[in-house]
Amino acid sequence: MKILLRLLYFIWNFVGVGMWWYSLTMKFSKNRHFSVTPVDQAWKIADRLDWGRRYRKDKWDGKLDNLTHPTEIQRRIDRTLEIGDCDDHSIYWATCLLKSDLVLKVWFSFFQMQNKETGKLSGHVVCVFVDKDNVMKWCDYRRPKEITSRWNWAEQSAELYGAKPITAAMVHITEIREDDTPVFGDIDKKVWK
Repeated sequence: MKILLRLLYFIWNFVGVGMWWYSLTMKFSKNRHFSVTPVDQAWKIADRLDWGRRYRKDKWDGKLDNLTHPTEIQRRIDRTLEIGDCDDHSIYWATCLLKSDLVLKVWFSFFQMQNKETGKLSGHVVCVFVDKDNVMKWCDYRRPKEITSRWNWAEQSAELYGAKPITAAMVHITEIREDDTPVFGDIDKKVWK
């Protein structure tokens, strides 16, 4: 099973299918009437996202993963609607951090993990960034947490779910366009043994 997962992960991430799909789904959900509102401190993004309490699964019970454009997420925030799942939270974090000029570098980062007790496989998406003090951190629904090494975010996050990471990828977001569309760049990846 792990071999099949790694092969699928390779196709999704390394060949770029996943980033093409996410870019396409963002294009369809872009909202021309809203723009991402900057913040003066990173933790305020978690507060704005209501600490994950307004979580919303993708359609078809999450079977067809899509990425919501940050402008549509801002509309949902402003109207106190359900916001989205972990990838929506992550892309909003990344966009807002860059637009607010609070970071030196930011990544849309995801990983597959295996539950330590049941062996069940699952995935999660977080935002990883280097702040203006040159400190690397990760965040999802909580306040940003400092990490001690490049891939420590996946280990810390998996531990919160009683799991261990199997594979992970970090997609550099190179810029935010005028319409608040994040631009995906290089993909860095890791496989745990």
